[in-house]
Amino acid sequence: MLCSATVHVYDHLRGKTRSSIVICVSLLISLMMDQVKKYSVLGLATQFVGQAQEDPSVTRGVLEGGYQLVFMTDTGSIPSP
Repeated sequence: MLCSATVHVYDHLRGKTRSSIVICVSLLISLMMDQVKKYSVLGLATQFVGQAQEDPSVTRGVLEGGYQLVFMTDTGSIPSP
């Protein structure tokens, strides 16, 4: 389901400015990492948030609207600024 849904998200976001953020929740960290690679190569500003994320600047980037497509785990959270 996740893979087929993100294709529609890509079609919707392609060519748009970064004014909207789509958050995709997944239980599988490896799948999220694969999807981030795939959609980054296709030109979407994409990132994942969760326990496996080693870059602390990613959360700040999400809060500042720097990404169009954000994957996160069901236990992942983004703290309030």
